[in-house]
Amino acid sequence: MIENLKKMPTDVINIIFSYYYSPQPKELLDDIKNYTKSLKVVEKIYYDFWIGNWPPAFPPAPGQDKDWLINDIICFANKEKATMMGYVDEFYGLWIRFLLEHIWGHMNLPERSYEMLLEPPNHTEKYRNYIDRFVSGLEKKSSTTQVRFFWGILKPSERNRFVKMKQDQIKGVACIMD
Repeated sequence: MIENLKKMPTDVINIIFSYYYSPQPKELLDDIKNYTKSLKVVEKIYYDFWIGNWPPAFPPAPGQDKDWLINDIICFANKEKATMMGYVDEFYGLWIRFLLEHIWGHMNLPERSYEMLLEPPNHTEKYRNYIDRFVSGLEKKSSTTQVRFFWGILKPSERNRFVKMKQDQIKGVACIMD
């Protein structure tokens, strides 16, 4: 290990040591771990249900599992309200807490503070329009990209609740099929 460090440029070594000397908050590290672990779980649930369990005579469409997953995540984020009817306040709240830094840079809003990150401001028309445009652009991306974005805006407790809900639904379907 030390030999490898000796071969690295000084700039790279300084970057590595900066992480060592300023560790990230435990909450952030737990969030990253939860993101990775829960995403694998939910992707497996959807793959097994939408791809793995289909009879060979009726092969599913490629990517069908991801299409259904993003549909369900958006529905979950929008409190089960059809998006054609508009987004609910909680939907905007998810994006505001995620995009706050980016929004501030593009909308000449008041100086950011840590408190505002914890308690984002009200969902003004400016915020809603910005988020609508952002989500509209995101919809042009692949289902996989959309899943990763939406999964990232959820808190660990929200991700866990979604996974549990889907596991329970799959068990319910399995009971009906038996």
